[in-house]
Amino acid sequence: MRGVQWDPQRGLRCADCGGYEVELLDGGLARCRSCGRTSVPTRTRRLAGTGRVMFTILGLFFILLGVEVAAV
Repeated sequence: MRGVQWDPQRGLRCADCGGYEVELLDGGLARCRSCGRTSVPTRTRRLAGTGRVMFTILGLFFILLGVEVAAV
């Protein structure tokens, strides 16, 4: 479960249901009005997903290298 996340372009958003109807509660909690999930709001990392992309590119490179070695 991901809970409520802060996005600078879109504001507070529930990452579980995708709803934007979020209300802030006492104690630093936020509750999504769509699904009712209550969580501490987090901020997505600036480079989130970059590692996965780099791993995929590196994997494709090794696959192509293996195909070339097998073709020789």
